[in-house]
Order: sequence, then C-alpha cells, then structure tokens
Amino acid sequence: MEKRVNQTSRCDQEQLGDGGENYLQDRISKLPNEMLICIISRLTFREAASTSVLSKTWRYLWTFSTGSLDLDGSKKKWEEPWLLEVEQSKYVTWVNQVLDLHQGSTVDEFKVCFQLDNSFKCSINKSIGFAIAKRAQRFDLDLKTTAGLLGAPERYTFPHECNVYIQTSRGLSSIKSLRSLSLKSANITGEILEFFLSSCPLLERLCVHSSEHLLNLKVAGSSLQLKYLENMQLPQCELTKLRHLILRVRACDSDSLLGLTRLMEASPLLQKFTLQLTWIGPSRRRKKRNAPKCPIDRHLKVVEFVGFVGRPIDLELAMYVLGNAVMLEKIIINTTSPYLVGTQWESEESEEKLAARKRAKQLKTKLPQGVELVIH
Repeated sequence: MEKRVNQTSRCDQEQLGDGGENYLQDRISKLPNEMLICIISRLTFREAASTSVLSKTWRYLWTFSTGSLDLDGSKKKWEEPWLLEVEQSKYVTWVNQVLDLHQGSTVDEFKVCFQLDNSFKCSINKSIGFAIAKRAQRFDLDLKTTAGLLGAPERYTFPHECNVYIQTSRGLSSIKSLRSLSLKSANITGEILEFFLSSCPLLERLCVHSSEHLLNLKVAGSSLQLKYLENMQLPQCELTKLRHLILRVRACDSDSLLGLTRLMEASPLLQKFTLQLTWIGPSRRRKKRNAPKCPIDRHLKVVEFVGFVGRPIDLELAMYVLGNAVMLEKIIINTTSPYLVGTQWESEESEEKLAARKRAKQLKTKLPQGVELVIH
C-alpha cells in the first residue's frame, strides 16, 4: 500500500512538472486581480497586509482592499514614560504610510487607536479626511488621552476645516454611507455631531467619549436610524429606534438626573440601558422619595448602573426602573467607578464599595417576579 502511494505521488509530480506544490499555490495567483482583491477584502487588515510577502503578484494587492483598515496600536506596551514619544512617532509614521499606499476607492471600516494629543493634529486630520474620502461605513477614532490632570497634553479638537469640508457637496455625499461613528478623547461640538446625525441617513451607532466641547447634544428626527448611543452627556432625544444606550453622567445633585426618565420614555424600543454615574461635589443628604408610576420601555430587558454608591437618588433611579420597566429581566448594580472599569484597579475592594453593595441589597425585597438582581 505504501509503495502504491509513493508511486502515485511521483506520478502527480510528473504531471505537475518541477515544483509541484509551488505550481498548485500559483494557481491562486493566476486568478484575476479583481477576484484576489475581493478575497483580500474579506481578511483583517493584518492578514491582508501579510499577503504581500507571497510573491510579486501579491505585493501591493492589499493596498486595493475595501474591507477593514484596523490600525489599532494601543496594545503596544512600554515601561518608561519617555518611550511614549518614540512609540507615538512610530505609530503616526506607520499610519501615514498605510494611508499613502492605499489605493482602494472605499473601505468598510477604518480605525485609528493610539495615545495621541493635539501635537499630532496634522496626522489626525489626515486620518479623518481619509475616512471621509474613502466613504467609510464604520469610523473609529480613539486617541486615549487624559484631560483635566495637571500637565496633561492638550486634547485634539475636531478642526473647523473638516467641518467646512463635510458640509460641501463632495464631503456630504461621502459621509452618507456612514453607519457607525466612534470618537473618543477628541473634542467635538454638538453642532458638528448634529450635522452628522442629520446628514447620515444610515447611521445606527454613535459613540462619543470625553469631549470637553460637547456641552449639549440634540438627537432628534423622524428619519434617524440610530440604535446604539454611547455618550457622556444627557442629550435631548427623540430616539424612536434606539436599542442600546450607554450614558456616562457627571452629576452634582438629583436635579442633574431629571432628564433620565424623559430620555428613557423617548426611546420606546430600548432593550438595554447602561448608566455610568459619577458624583461630583459633596453629598447632599435628603429623604428618599417614592418612584413615580409611569410604564416605560416595553422592550427594555437589561439595565446596568455603573458607579452605584447607594445615595438616595441611586436607589430612586433603580426603583423607578423596577417599577416601570414592565419587560425587565435583569438589573445589574456595579459599585465600581466608571473611570476604573476595564483597568487593573477594577477588582480592588474598598470600604465604600462594600457599603454600596450592602445598600444595593435593599433592592432584593422590591424585585418584581422574574427579575434577576446582580451586584458587583
């Protein structure tokens, strides 16, 4: 049997000619370039770029990819702070090279993710211009900077030039294909965001983090397709199609949160609501009030409170949801500060967290039948 297999192998080699395996591999390379580009466009960016080493035929095919350009460099680690400047320069150089080489007419997804401040404004502007020009369907800009700290670098600000460009006929036609927009650690005004919302009929997902210039955001319109909103402010909304809302709020008293109930009532199809709450200023003691009865969100199944400390308003908000979300299946109470979620300090215990959990257990006696309470 083994002898027959060996004989068959030799016969196959003779039919294939010299370098049988190489010949089989080259059959793929003989496909039309349009088909090869279609295949590459279904790969991740790093997978697509790695095909450049296969042969001369493949060397620049990745530059025509219309799939994902995920330029996430945030996983790179360095132990010495001074090395950050070195890594920033290397990252920006790499991104600029990719953008200069890319020849595809469109991209489905474009992501830039690294710790960059306003000193890299030109390169960041170039990335935004690239996303618009390539009619990106999903654009993610995450600059991972920290504001408000002494000595912190100046945060990047969405430039007026880009705003002017997207409002031209050419820029407007390019952003109409946008389905997902995520801007983190970048300053942008409500006026610019509202223009995106009103001009992108396909936009379903909007995420805005840590924008010091976003003082107010009005999200409204009967044609709005938005289903997922993640924001740090309390927006004025008419979100008839919203499915998932993540809201980060800095509050100084209970009046700061009065808009929450109106926001939930304005989102009749909401299925999951996550509130990341950070209290600022001293605690103001007041009596707990009974939550009003007003059925909301007949599709709402999961509610999560992040940053629960057990103040009367915390309990009021939880009771409001328990008493009015008629389809609720789970309520999650997370006593970790929103600023620590996802960091190495997330799991650290403290007396404050233990006390908050104890107060959260008061909700057990108020749970409607079939609703699960999870306390972290």
